[in-house]
Amino acid sequence: MSFAQQLLLPERPLLGIAGCSGSGKTTLARELTSQFNATLLPLDHPNSLEIEMLIDHIHHLANGQPIERPVYDFSTHTRLRGRTETVAPAKVLIVEGILALHYPDLLALRLQHLEVVNNFS
Repeated sequence: MSFAQQLLLPERPLLGIAGCSGSGKTTLARELTSQFNATLLPLDHPNSLEIEMLIDHIHHLANGQPIERPVYDFSTHTRLRGRTETVAPAKVLIVEGILALHYPDLLALRLQHLEVVNNFS
């Protein structure tokens, strides 16, 4: 069993990765997503404000059900009407972003916390 496999033992763990801008959280999240073959849910784009939808999506993914995630136009910070992308469930779910450890409703989902801190000046 690899270190990555030993790190998270629950059946379908939910890992929250937070940190300030430039801390390396996205790089870490992408690497863990690759190592665990995980589903990554970034929280630094417009749907991060739709926390109820995110929690609903996490419930579906945690129960092995795919979701239809809205597609956004980042120039206008709005959803593209009628456009979604299918996100398949994985054995590990990763929520990454500045707000990943902010919402009490998200923390209540037994989110495993990981905060990325760097001391670069």
